[in-house]
Amino acid sequence: MTVVDAAVGFTVVVPVFNEEENRFGEFGPVLADWGAAGSDRAVLFVDDGSSDATADLVEKLFAERSDGRLSLLRRPHQGKGAAVAAGLAAADTLWAGFCDLDLSTPLPHLERILETARRVGGLAIGSRDLPGPRLLRPESHAREFLGKAYNRLLQALLTPGISDTQCGAKVASREVWRELLDQCHEPGLAWDAELIAVARAIGVRVHEVPVDWSHDERTRVRVGRDGLAMVAATPLIWRNARRAPARTTATTTTPVPAPAAEAGEVFDDVNAERLMEADAEHWWFRSKAAFVASSMRRFANPRGEGWLVDIGAGSGGVTARLG
Repeated sequence: MTVVDAAVGFTVVVPVFNEEENRFGEFGPVLADWGAAGSDRAVLFVDDGSSDATADLVEKLFAERSDGRLSLLRRPHQGKGAAVAAGLAAADTLWAGFCDLDLSTPLPHLERILETARRVGGLAIGSRDLPGPRLLRPESHAREFLGKAYNRLLQALLTPGISDTQCGAKVASREVWRELLDQCHEPGLAWDAELIAVARAIGVRVHEVPVDWSHDERTRVRVGRDGLAMVAATPLIWRNARRAPARTTATTTTPVPAPAAEAGEVFDDVNAERLMEADAEHWWFRSKAAFVASSMRRFANPRGEGWLVDIGAGSGGVTARLG
């Protein structure tokens, strides 16, 4: 197994559960090839207590791909959220993220999320509800409707202004993960929502990145059973996020604005910093940005041609969202 340089490396955590006869044979080699294609990449599979031979399949893949930067973490069955959190905590590279085994978010778009995290810091997350993404293989109308209903619930109670919490691809630096993982406790599928709610509560900025997405009918997520469990977890997540600011450390506090370039300017450095902070954190501006982005995705020219003019852009919060 090749060692990845922790100072610059990127670890992708992939949770797996009972995939012996499902999807691992198709997507495991793809992930292994991706990891072997760059010296700064590592793939960490986390087995969530599978009752079949999934973990053995992972180790067999390791034996066949000696050039890959692959590892396996075996855990008792607790849920996808707990598996992802354990994998991220075990990653020793400067950057880490996670994706689903079925690569519903394509690997090139996961790299796009990584580049956003490197460029602007904070927590970068994939989003299907911004201008630009293509639904390569859409889910059923029932799943789409229930997913949007759940997202409306989250926007109302936990994550206002975030258009897509459940995309399943997120990236941050090791320092950001350390701060967030200490305060996230949901073991199941609602972990993504808790992660974002806690990030917002403690001052970690969340950046949505448009990505293509493809639904896999072999998914183990069951709309009825798992959907109800995610809704039931919402009050607990809300309480946890409310308590999070009291537990945060200085690593996520808002930086002190730089002094004004020239005294007396209406749009000096201090005011510009305050406007950008409002664009990023205030519920009104976040919601407005999400609404505009969702509308653009619905009505924009499908060929990507033409001009977009943002009039009255302020500090550019909506403009950045449309980027």
